[in-house]
Amino acid sequence: MAFTVRAPRSLKVRITLLTLTIFLVSVCLLVFYAVRMLQEDMRRLQGEQQFSSTSFMAADVNHEIEHRLRVLEEVAATLDPAAIGNERALQAFLEQRRIFQMLFNGGTRITGLDGKAMASVPLSAERLSADYVDRDYMVGAIKEGKATIGRPVMGKVLRAPVIGMAVPIRDGRGKVIGALVGAINLGKPNFLDRIVGSRYGMSGG
Repeated sequence: MAFTVRAPRSLKVRITLLTLTIFLVSVCLLVFYAVRMLQEDMRRLQGEQQFSSTSFMAADVNHEIEHRLRVLEEVAATLDPAAIGNERALQAFLEQRRIFQMLFNGGTRITGLDGKAMASVPLSAERLSADYVDRDYMVGAIKEGKATIGRPVMGKVLRAPVIGMAVPIRDGRGKVIGALVGAINLGKPNFLDRIVGSRYGMSGG
C-alpha cells in the first residue's frame, strides 16, 4: 500500500491565512460594535421623542383642566351669597352660564355644605337627590376651602366614569357656604378624546 505524504504548507501561506483570519474577525467585531451602537442611539432618540410627545400631551391636558377650574372659580365669585338656599335663583344662575355646557359634558351643580345639589344642569330629580359629600373633590372644596380636582370615579347618576371638579362658594366674609361643581363624563366625547385618539408613529404605540 502506498502512502502520500503532504508537504507542509509554506510559512508564507500560513502567515497569509492568519492575517486573513484576523482581518475577518476584526471586521465582524467592528460590525457587531457598530450595530450595537446604532441600536443604542436609535433607542435613545426614540425615547427622547416619546418623552417629548408625552410631555406635550400632558401639558395640553393640564391646560384644559386648569382652564375649567379657573372658569368655575370665576363663576363662583359672581354668585350672590344671598342666593344660597334659594333653589329657583340658583337654577336660573346655572342655566344662564351656557359656557358650562361646553366645558362640562357631565353637567354642573351648586351644592350646600351637606354636599346635596340645590341646582343642577341638566335638571333632574335624581341629580338633586344624590349625595356627593363623600367625593374627594367635595371634601377639598367644602371642608378644606380649595379648588379641587377629583380622581376618576363611577358617577352616581351618569353610571359612567367621570372626573369631578369643585370650587368653594364663599360669603362676604370669606366663609365657605357651598360649592360649585363641574363634571366631565369620560364616557362621552370630551377634550381628552383628541389626545387618546392620537397615534404615535405607524403603530400608535
